[in-house]
Amino acid sequence: WQPYRSPSSLLLRLLLLWRRRVVRGAAAADAAAANPDVLARRELHLRVHAAALGGDLAAATLLRIARVGLTTDAATLRGQRASAAADLEAAHAEKVSNHRQNARFLEATARDAWCHRLLQLLQVIGGRHDRAPLASVPACGLLLLPTLGGFHSSQIVLSQNG
Repeated sequence: WQPYRSPSSLLLRLLLLWRRRVVRGAAAADAAAANPDVLARRELHLRVHAAALGGDLAAATLLRIARVGLTTDAATLRGQRASAAADLEAAHAEKVSNHRQNARFLEATARDAWCHRLLQLLQVIGGRHDRAPLASVPACGLLLLPTLGGFHSSQIVLSQNG
């Protein structure tokens, strides 16, 4: 018994056979061409490793210099333990005070921005009423006195600077 062979199935078989030959030929050509490049590839890897080794040696010399500096610092710290502890404490206190000053500056900036917003709100509210004093108040000269119930327009005080 033989299956029916149409021209399309015969064409399909020829294409598959041709494809197998092309793939086998390409694989054989790649296998033959790979052998001469092995030496060049090894030389390339050696060049890359040599460059990395040069970078490692440069880093090692820099670290050796840093170690010498650290050993001299350690020697001075061992000789003056009490003053070294005081120096470390003073440096820490200085950092803390710098952080406090920065926080105070940020608080003052936020407070000033809040006062400007509140003044603008009061000017808008005052513009709806027939009161003229709020429209003539400069924005930088406003000081507000807080109360438990919030802020009232009767508590607005002008500073002497603005």
